[in-house]
Amino acid sequence: MRPLMLRVRRALHFTSSSARRWPRLSVTCCAAVTVLSVAIGSSTVRAAPPVLPLCAISVEAQQQVDRLWGRTAAAVSDLRSGDTWAGGDQRYRFTLHSTAKAVLAFAALEKLEQVPQPPPGRLTQRLRRMVVLGENEAADKLFAWLGGASALADFYRRIGASNLSSGVHDRSWGLGTARAAALARMLGRLDRSPVISEQARTAAVDLLKQTPAALHWRAYSVYALPDWTAAAKSGWFWLDDDSQRINLVALLYDESGRARYAMVLLYEGFARFDQVWEGFNAVIGWLAHDLSLRETGRPYGERGCVQAARFLRQLGVTLDAVP
Repeated sequence: MRPLMLRVRRALHFTSSSARRWPRLSVTCCAAVTVLSVAIGSSTVRAAPPVLPLCAISVEAQQQVDRLWGRTAAAVSDLRSGDTWAGGDQRYRFTLHSTAKAVLAFAALEKLEQVPQPPPGRLTQRLRRMVVLGENEAADKLFAWLGGASALADFYRRIGASNLSSGVHDRSWGLGTARAAALARMLGRLDRSPVISEQARTAAVDLLKQTPAALHWRAYSVYALPDWTAAAKSGWFWLDDDSQRINLVALLYDESGRARYAMVLLYEGFARFDQVWEGFNAVIGWLAHDLSLRETGRPYGERGCVQAARFLRQLGVTLDAVP
């Protein structure tokens, strides 16, 4: 027990000394350490894989998240190891809005494979209008064709993601909610679940890869990812109080064509659209840069934060364990 408590003290020293540089991170890390007694006292309460601080991947991305005025969260998930890094508000459940169209596309293409005859041309046209052009009417019709909320909830259950996102609402495909880290993990389910055939997955990803070029003005720039190919979906929604919700979900593909990371950025607040757009692209750019460093084996992230992340991983403590 003594070596374990020594590691606890070292982690606490990291969080206190880092408070001036990353105030949100230090509070979150300290809150996570408060659940150590649960992880130590029972071997059955271990979260695997854990959610780790975002600065362990990219300190600049963490700082950009903290600079955005409003409720902001970002998360990245390694699709090989399952490790997830997150920054910003990790307790809040953000409304999915148009980013849910990515799930609708996978669900619809998975169902189309069960149809014995070739799909009507209007269905494939609706898929493109929904995903690439962002048309809500096409999403409404596909949601009804799938069977509504119950059918979509069943799809979440079959891919093993029902515990990651409420995903569905009894009246609308876009009013489900999720935390950032859980949403990144859910994207990983879409990429890796055996329920979805390779043919259906490829068709959905091809649509998502066309989205940035058609809707690059919606909080996402393809030029921010020089070393990666992105399959992405963004969402933008104005509320009655003049605040706005801007979301982005993306799968990042390496040179081999295999999905390597899932990335999520979520915002809700009163900042101007151009400010959020610039902030999102700064986060995306730094994450893409430091994920590339990680792939080549070069140093990435902030050294002290990386050490704290390793410590939390050893204990099985996760930043999303805080209620």
